[in-house]
Parts: sequence; C-alpha cells; structure tokens
Amino acid sequence: MRSRFGETLFQLRHSKRLLQKTVAYDAEIDASYLAALENGRRPPPEPSTLDRIVVALGLGEREAENLRFLADLDRTILNLTKTTGSLRGGDCLIQLANALPNLSEAQLGALSTLINTMTPSPSMEEERMMK
Repeated sequence: MRSRFGETLFQLRHSKRLLQKTVAYDAEIDASYLAALENGRRPPPEPSTLDRIVVALGLGEREAENLRFLADLDRTILNLTKTTGSLRGGDCLIQLANALPNLSEAQLGALSTLINTMTPSPSMEEERMMK
C-alpha cells in the first residue's frame, strides 16, 4: 500500500512524464530506492535527499512544499505508530493529507489558523523554564 508521500511522489513524477531511472539519476539515488519510496516500502527520505528529488522533478514551490509536508506527516505517523502501536486521530490526518493538494490558498490559511488555535500555548511555568 502506498503512503501519502509515495502516492504523491508517484503522481508528480508521472505528471511530469519522467522515468524513475531519470529522476533517480538526477537525484543521485538508486532507482530501486525511488521505486520503494513511491510504493511505500521505504519511509520518506531525509530532507537532503528529498531536496535532490524535488530538484530532479523540477517541482514548483507549492508542489515541493506539499511533498515535504507529506514526508513529514508520514514520518510522524510512522514514528507514532511504532511508539504507541496506534495513532489517535490517524484517520483524520490521512484525510487531511489527501485533501491538501486540492486546497486553495485561502483554505490553507484557514487551516493554519485553526491549527494554531488548537495548539496549546505553554503555561506560564513552562515559559519561565524556557527562558
């Protein structure tokens, strides 16, 4: 089963009509590794490798940002499920990841605002300890 990151990577490569071996060569990675990323058999790559893939695909800023977000999201889900055995709210995160590529700038801004309001602010005690 493909990961959100892998599915998006696959779709981006196909939309640009690029071969796996071409992208892999340009990104200085093995073609079998790229195939494993696309098919969800490997976790998302480290940021430096992902940056090379972004360049090899010739992605625009928004596409690159979306791909990086999905890599972070998949890494987070993987780490949380390894730690806890399950992920509370995981279905919601997956739905969000699926919707992200289709959101407008206004919708992304509204989502960002919503997330910021839901993020607990540090208590006064935590703030003092951070100083």
